[in-house]
Amino acid sequence: MFISQEEKMSVQQLCNLVEHDYQPGLQQLCSNISNYLLQHASVESLPLASAELLQLLFAKLNDELTHVFLKEKGVLFPAVAAHANGQPVEAGTLLLLQNKQRIIIGIVQKIRQLLNNYQSSKEWSNNWNDCLKTFFKLETKIMQWINLEQNILYPQLQHNPY
Repeated sequence: MFISQEEKMSVQQLCNLVEHDYQPGLQQLCSNISNYLLQHASVESLPLASAELLQLLFAKLNDELTHVFLKEKGVLFPAVAAHANGQPVEAGTLLLLQNKQRIIIGIVQKIRQLLNNYQSSKEWSNNWNDCLKTFFKLETKIMQWINLEQNILYPQLQHNPY
């Protein structure tokens, strides 16, 4: 059985990885996409209604990520640090974060569908093709982050003293 590097980390190390690697990386990718979308109200590969929907979906995704990151920094990470005596973090906190992550996954799936699985075309501008690649990177990083938390971090918080 393969054991990932993350599975060998302590709960505090996992929290630090999320806070110092995943969160800033995701925020930077969102910033890059936001900059493109702010400069291009219409997207050359999409009908106007779809371009407007993309703007709305991305804004919602960005808001959800921001709120989850604030909840992690303000509630989850301090709870982990404060419960060094082996008490699990409140199940309600983890459930709330898991529900928010499900919403994020749903939005990402809608964006993927709207953008035709991020397929690009040589006829489109390099900037738009780069933006599509950034959307794909964002989705990949989001899925890695959620996988890390839901399959490695949260189970340790629920069952294991640390």
